[in-house]
Amino acid sequence: MITEQNWTHCIYKDIHSEEMAQISIGADWKESAITEQYFVAHVDENHLGIDESCFSKLDQAIGFINTQFKDWEFIDLEIVNQKNKKEGGCGTCSAH
Repeated sequence: MITEQNWTHCIYKDIHSEEMAQISIGADWKESAITEQYFVAHVDENHLGIDESCFSKLDQAIGFINTQFKDWEFIDLEIVNQKNKKEGGCGTCSAH
């Protein structure tokens, strides 16, 4: 489950289609002030957008993603990146 502590590095992934869902942060300019926005992005296997929902509060985005994508595989990308560093790959520059 995605929480306020892990939303920056966790995703949901459909193991059949390779589609993913994640939360990202953005901002908007309203009434002479910047306001934070949280986006739940649903992307295909090539990271191309399928759809996106915008929320003004993080807890709203977390509630939405956990409801909409709860049946998909939950992936903690920090763990994936740690494994890749041990084995080589982008995080270690061993491929270059």
